[in-house]
Amino acid sequence: MPWRRFFGLKGGIWYYDSAIPRKTADRPHNLTLLLGLLSPLLALVATSISLVSLRTSREALEIGQRAYLATEVADIVSDPSAVPPEFTSAPNTKGLNVRLKLTVKNEGNTPMAAPGSGSQFVETFKHFEWSHVLSSTASSAYVSALSPHSEVTIETPPHDIFTKPSDGPYDQLVRFTGLLQWQDVFGEKHTETWCYTAWVSDIEKAANTGKPLPTGLCEGYLSLEENPPRGFPHDPHIGKIR
Repeated sequence: MPWRRFFGLKGGIWYYDSAIPRKTADRPHNLTLLLGLLSPLLALVATSISLVSLRTSREALEIGQRAYLATEVADIVSDPSAVPPEFTSAPNTKGLNVRLKLTVKNEGNTPMAAPGSGSQFVETFKHFEWSHVLSSTASSAYVSALSPHSEVTIETPPHDIFTKPSDGPYDQLVRFTGLLQWQDVFGEKHTETWCYTAWVSDIEKAANTGKPLPTGLCEGYLSLEENPPRGFPHDPHIGKIR
């Protein structure tokens, strides 16, 4: 035909020959296969890093914005107390009733989510012999839900102390301890503990002269951990004295 001659094609019959070998596509290079496997792995790593960053940002936000409770001694009130008959065997035995006024302040940027509750203890020891408890008093603690940078004053339970003329100025030591459990606006629960000490002789002197009473923090964490007040939790994360 003329059109076949025009395109340079020869006439004939077209047919399929299955015997002729047919070549498949070449195998991809090993580097190409490796990059293909690494792509999903890199996507998983990027997703994990994003999740960790999100969690870290949330924790940083909570740490920076949550409520923080701090305590300090406002005053120690002392009044004369009647001496019971069992203590009158020693002449001129004196009785003193003491209670600690404690200021609790929210130093955080958000309010407490709910009122706080806990326990308070007042104990009198023979010098620094923590195992030699002369007397003790316990009560529950309660703090209303504090707004940021606000404070409230709470009192420990009244505690009776009895001294004999033979007692030296450093014979009896009073330890005021307590814990306060509360929850922040992020739903996390916290425990704030406090501990202060005062010599009975200083308490008597302050009551007689009206001068401020010197108080100090407890002598470290181990004294509370080894000899906690009755009912005080044995928890390594609770009771650390600041």
